[in-house]
Amino acid sequence: MATLKTSLQSEKLRYLLAGGYNAAFGYGLFAVLILLADDRIHYLIILPVSHVIAVTNAYFTYRFFVFRDAASNLKSYLRFHAVYLASLGFGMVALPLLVELGGTRPIFAQGIVLAVTVVLSYILHKRFSFAP
Repeated sequence: MATLKTSLQSEKLRYLLAGGYNAAFGYGLFAVLILLADDRIHYLIILPVSHVIAVTNAYFTYRFFVFRDAASNLKSYLRFHAVYLASLGFGMVALPLLVELGGTRPIFAQGIVLAVTVVLSYILHKRFSFAP
C-alpha cells in the first residue's frame, strides 16, 4: 500500500492514469453515441457533443487528481477548455479526412485522432491550463 501511495506522488503517473481514464471515457462516450445514433445523426455533430461532456469530466479529474489544484478558478477552467478546443478543431479536420478520404469508420478514426492529441495535452495543461 505504501508503494501505491508513493507512486501516486508522481504527477506524471497521476496524469497517465487520469489520461487513460479520460481517454477511455471520451472515446467510449463518442462510440456509444455513434452506435445509438445509428446513422441518424452525423458523426461531426456527435463529436462536439461528446467533446463538451468528456472535457468537463476531464477538467475535474485533472484539477483534483493530477495537478491537485484546489482553488475554484474560472480562469483555469476556461484555459483548460481552450486546450481542448484546439483538440476539437484538430478532430473536426482530421476525422472527416480519415472517414471520407481514408474510408475509416468514425469510431476507429476517432481512436486515431485521440492517440495524436493525448501527448500534446499533457504539455499544454501543465504549462497553460494549470499554470500558476
